[in-house]
Amino acid sequence: MKISYRKNYITEDDSHTAIKLNADSLIISDDKHVIKAAEGSKQIYFEGEIYYHSKFDVITQIGKNEYGEFLKKQLSSFDVVDFINSVEGIYTAVFVDPEKNEAVIFCDYLNRKNLYYIESENSFVAATSLNTIIPELTSIKYNQQAFLSYLTVGYTPIHQTFYEGVNRFSSNEYVKIAQGKTEHIFFEENYKIENYDESQIEEYDNLLTNSILSRSSDENFVLNSGGWDSTSIIYHLTKNYDNKNINSVICETILRNGESFNIYEADKVKKISDYYGINSEKIIIDFNDKNLLNDWEARREELKNYHTYFFVDMPKAVHEISEQKKSASIFSGEASDSIHNFGFSQFVAVTYNNRELREYGDKMKSYLFGPSFFSKLLNGTYDDDKVFQFYTYYYGESCCEDVTKFNKKDFLYSYFKSFMLSGERIPFAKANGNKFAKDLLISSNNGSLKEGIFRNPVNNVTPENIYYYLLQLYRDYHFHSPQIESKHVPLRNSGENCKIPFLDMSLVKYMYSMPESWGRGLELKPTKYPLRYLAKEKWNIPMNILEEAGAHSYISESDSKWNYSGGKWNMYCETIYNSVFGDYYKEMFSEIDLEKYFSPESFNTEEMKRIVKDFIEGKQDLENASFIYKLGVLFFIELY
Repeated sequence: MKISYRKNYITEDDSHTAIKLNADSLIISDDKHVIKAAEGSKQIYFEGEIYYHSKFDVITQIGKNEYGEFLKKQLSSFDVVDFINSVEGIYTAVFVDPEKNEAVIFCDYLNRKNLYYIESENSFVAATSLNTIIPELTSIKYNQQAFLSYLTVGYTPIHQTFYEGVNRFSSNEYVKIAQGKTEHIFFEENYKIENYDESQIEEYDNLLTNSILSRSSDENFVLNSGGWDSTSIIYHLTKNYDNKNINSVICETILRNGESFNIYEADKVKKISDYYGINSEKIIIDFNDKNLLNDWEARREELKNYHTYFFVDMPKAVHEISEQKKSASIFSGEASDSIHNFGFSQFVAVTYNNRELREYGDKMKSYLFGPSFFSKLLNGTYDDDKVFQFYTYYYGESCCEDVTKFNKKDFLYSYFKSFMLSGERIPFAKANGNKFAKDLLISSNNGSLKEGIFRNPVNNVTPENIYYYLLQLYRDYHFHSPQIESKHVPLRNSGENCKIPFLDMSLVKYMYSMPESWGRGLELKPTKYPLRYLAKEKWNIPMNILEEAGAHSYISESDSKWNYSGGKWNMYCETIYNSVFGDYYKEMFSEIDLEKYFSPESFNTEEMKRIVKDFIEGKQDLENASFIYKLGVLFFIELY
């Protein structure tokens, strides 16, 4: 969908919908998947999916054939903030009240539709795909802060794109058009940590069950990782659908030497599928297969249009599944680690062999970003904390900023920045990516982050609301990462999306208030506590498979050469040095002028070019493998 508000402009073109707002026009185009509903003079133009409506603790699932009637009922007393907070789905919409000459443009609560926009004194243009909005620019200039973010975390935050002047709607943002003016409005929320009891376990069960079933269809595929998240999705589906309508799918990565990188994961997925009696499929990603380049190229345009810079594996898998059954729901357990434990539940916080120690290492990191430790930050006793001391010793004190002379705001900014932008993810760890950035760019980027994404956490955080603000950072960053977006992109041109039930408005709000004692601190409850409690005590989950001794997923878990086990080799290295992509990247890099994109005023482009030149000449540099990998992805998918 494309939404164009143009001042002092009336169009007679009937190839699109044009609504007069006094002397101005609001034009709805690129509307193949747009639904219109009207009640009296009020109208809503809606693109996307609705899963359910939730109000006063009453949840009502909404089927696709009910969208029009449901939307019509919302119009008589329409309130945009109420709509966003009660209608769960993936959508973009425009509400129009011609009698008041007003319009409101908005997205779903978690902004999963990605609405890009540009604005000037006389116009505001928004679109769900970049290919319809980039032509509105008079010239293309590249956003250097966005490139810094890409080198840091592999993507840009929610509001940002690689193109100067092209932004995205941020969390809790909507745009109101009235009296010839365009106003960006951000609604406020207030969530605090609560003392959950056993009734909240039941609430979690109901919320997750509804989240899964409201996204399901007659045919369901689950991207299966052999863990708690995808298995819980399969369990809920088997309770409500015939087994023949549920399919388990795994991407198995075959390395150049013929080894399966995720052999343990693949074996576990097969056992789980057999346990439930459902079909199990593999999609092979063979690093020796030159056809992978063609597979990636086939997805290139849509990845670029939706600002998603990601490797071929997941886009290829989702596309191949959708080709089997166009109407199927494709599920992913993505974001479960994020909402329960802020990513600290993947057994990678420490590289010890013992699995229980790895999990407790995750819990220790969760603790460092929880209310107990945060209280120590505020009263100045954090230096004496044994967990903090352990991790500063484990990584080395040089990994952290010296915050001893920081004022309170800079101190808290460093704390939150390390949570989101560092590799170590311990308090005050330095941000990734800065090694190529010049001081001017680092300074301007820090200024933008302090006044933008990190402003509310720094100004408003307390021990009582810290989890709310940590998850706001996830809303600004990881929930819009290519790790998630790549599962949506192959489906979006057909008006569909991947079904990610843990990335659900009601579940996320539940997590704002979930206490530290529920698997987020130093107590002995497991990570992802409510999920794993129900898996053990109530659901039909094959615990013996999920809790098997030994490696969980990857050969890197038992081979000391890999970074997972304390070594320096990783999948970045494997991709650029031991796959069909390496030679392709070399040829591609030899034809690219790096300074066309990365400004020498912002980046040390001479050093960047030296590293690229060394790679082209066949020199291995493990320290900079991630840099080469990210450049390879960026330039393979291409920029406008």
